[in-house]
Amino acid sequence: SGSTEGYDTSGIQKDDKIAAMLPVGTLSDGSLDIGASTDYAPAEFLDTSGKAIGYDVDLATAIGQVLGVPATTHTAEFDSIIAAIGSKYDLGVSSFTITKEREASVDMISYINVGSQFDVQSGNPKKVDPSDHLNLCGLSVGVQVGTAQEDSMKKDAQTCSEAGKPTLTVRSYNTQSEASTALVGGTIDA
Repeated sequence: SGSTEGYDTSGIQKDDKIAAMLPVGTLSDGSLDIGASTDYAPAEFLDTSGKAIGYDVDLATAIGQVLGVPATTHTAEFDSIIAAIGSKYDLGVSSFTITKEREASVDMISYINVGSQFDVQSGNPKKVDPSDHLNLCGLSVGVQVGTAQEDSMKKDAQTCSEAGKPTLTVRSYNTQSEASTALVGGTIDA
């Protein structure tokens, strides 16, 4: 319906048992600071006034309320968030794919099960067929920097090369919205 009101978290109360599970000194500044790449609607994005909204922001707000502190979502570059957890941010909430590499530096919790998809221009004029990733050879695909999709597409590009197929060009963008704009403008095929 186009509503940006989000989920009403006002009824969520502090849970002393859960708050007591945090290590001593955690949230000593009295705030839960969250890093998020706020260009990824409907998960986390900015409303017309520049306020962070979306279901990930609602979840982070609810977590803060359970812990008894206000939550503040800060806009950050996607690939910088994990490295800043524990120093700049208490938590990163930004549709991260859980990988062994990421788990080597932070604890990750899966709260949603989603997959990846290819977006194409209306009518699929480039006839993009991702049913076999070798079908992507010769195309250009846009991805967001630091994502699992960037890693996957780079591996597919290598597979195309090793198979002697036309080059799969992977174009990395700082934000998902930049990749979407490139697709609409015809700079990339998917």
